[in-house]
Amino acid sequence: MKRYLSTILLLLFLSPAFATTYYVRTDGNDGNTGTSNSAGGAWLTVDHAADTVAAGDVIRVQAGTYSETVTPGVSGTGVDTTVTFVADGTVNLCGFSLTGQDYIRVVGFVFDGTCASTMVILAINSISTGWEFWNNTFNNGSTGFRTYENLAAASANSYFEDTLVWGNTFFNQGSYPLNFTCEGCIIAFNEASSSGNDFCQCAFNDSIVMGNYYHDFDGGAAHYDFFQTWANPHGFQDNVFQSNFLLGVANSNEHVTNIQKESSSPNFTLNVFRRNIWKNLGNGGIATDRITSGTNTYTVLYHNTAAEMQEAEPTNPYGEGIIYSAGVSNTRFKNNLLYEAWGNSRSSGIEGFYIPGTSDIDYNLAYDPNGSVTFASTWTAQANEQSNADPDFTNYATHDLSIGASSLATNNGGPLTTTSGSGTGTTFNVADGSYFKGDYTGFTQYSGNLSVGDEITVGTDEVRVSSVATNAITVTSSFTWANSESVYFGTDTTPDIGALPRNASGYAITATYTSGSGTVTVTPNDAGLVRTVIVFEDGIPIGADSITPYSVSGVGSGTLDVRVYPFYADTTLWIVASLVESPTTGVTCTGCTIQ
Repeated sequence: MKRYLSTILLLLFLSPAFATTYYVRTDGNDGNTGTSNSAGGAWLTVDHAADTVAAGDVIRVQAGTYSETVTPGVSGTGVDTTVTFVADGTVNLCGFSLTGQDYIRVVGFVFDGTCASTMVILAINSISTGWEFWNNTFNNGSTGFRTYENLAAASANSYFEDTLVWGNTFFNQGSYPLNFTCEGCIIAFNEASSSGNDFCQCAFNDSIVMGNYYHDFDGGAAHYDFFQTWANPHGFQDNVFQSNFLLGVANSNEHVTNIQKESSSPNFTLNVFRRNIWKNLGNGGIATDRITSGTNTYTVLYHNTAAEMQEAEPTNPYGEGIIYSAGVSNTRFKNNLLYEAWGNSRSSGIEGFYIPGTSDIDYNLAYDPNGSVTFASTWTAQANEQSNADPDFTNYATHDLSIGASSLATNNGGPLTTTSGSGTGTTFNVADGSYFKGDYTGFTQYSGNLSVGDEITVGTDEVRVSSVATNAITVTSSFTWANSESVYFGTDTTPDIGALPRNASGYAITATYTSGSGTVTVTPNDAGLVRTVIVFEDGIPIGADSITPYSVSGVGSGTLDVRVYPFYADTTLWIVASLVESPTTGVTCTGCTIQ
């Protein structure tokens, strides 16, 4: 397996020269200056710090319990002047209540909703821009994030924009760990379990949801959807769902699906689902479920793996695609792997998917481990389907759904589209451009560099997408193409079917790093498994890279935490790289930084 990573992330959090670091301690005093980490110098309350600092300042909160809900009175003024709250050690806090503050970064806190007066850990009743939530833990409470009173009541004046939710954990939330609206969000590498209801009752536009792990939601609620759109004026379009792992504990009393939309608004269009894994769901749905009104257009699903769907409906002939939908058109469904993705007592007339309206469906594989089954014409009408073909999962019982050496999913996938016309340059046309996404420009903190465009193969040329305008694709480097050349997602011209292509050495990531002369260089065991690396210094993210060799500059003399995040869906959301050698001294070192 070969994949050249082409994204370069320049996550340099530049602060002005006058920025100050302040401290909060449980033995401090709000009458102090706040500028030293001592009882006589630090402040006592986080809320006092939030009202006193200036744009660009850092607030370091020392270990302890702070029974307060913070209502910031100060905003950052832009991407280089973010106000940063960072927890030093285990810091327990009730939550935040926002009324329009912008450009604030929250790193490493433990939030307990039981001490918040509304049981809502983070409440917003306005428009807030440029927030970042890194590596926090959200415990208990009724909801982790909430815009306004609830999603249905949210208005055009109550939402996040250009907001990052990365590496957080959500446990024991009463309902909806995430309950908010966002224009331009990145929801990445978060873990949620034991939720009383859906993971995210959300309305997103121009957002990315990637690398999240949602599992063991086994409370008493009637359903546990990964995303529940409900009714919202903001819409649900131009989003990418990539490499998420949804693992249910479905039974006959649970309704579990990936996306559920039961209202005429918002309309659902131009959403891409790829490299996701769904296993053991009560009902089903790689994409959307139970749309009874409204429209669903240009929903694109490829290279996903779904196993054991419709656990609550054992005779259902299908569990994937666009289920029970109205107003559906232009669905794309290719290179997906379905393993008993229908009722487990169904043995004949299996459809595998239900996609009404116009569609483009091909190169999908279906397998039933219970023995001989027959498929309906909706499935067999595909030109290149694999019917009852064993995917040879590496270890299904432990949720390792990578394919083995004898898998019939190997090399049996196909192209997503083809070129239209020939030429040389950076812009070319394809028969269908809905599969691909260009540079993501919604996240203004990083000038659109946090997640850049797709890496694709045109014929044999590997290129990166800069922008997509209907069927015209612009890439970052010039090349020559012929008419009707095949176009693939990624760098493999003989792709495997499903979310996890064949990789003989497995999917476990290990990595080391060296630090010297202000630069960290990270070396993973397999660059093809890596989405990105991020360097944290004294708990604060200072830079990232997603092209090998992975290198981050601007490193100071603080304590480093170097994390590597997987490209493919995984139950392990990141690993910590270990320091092995300084390039300037040649000294082997573990747990320290040599400059």
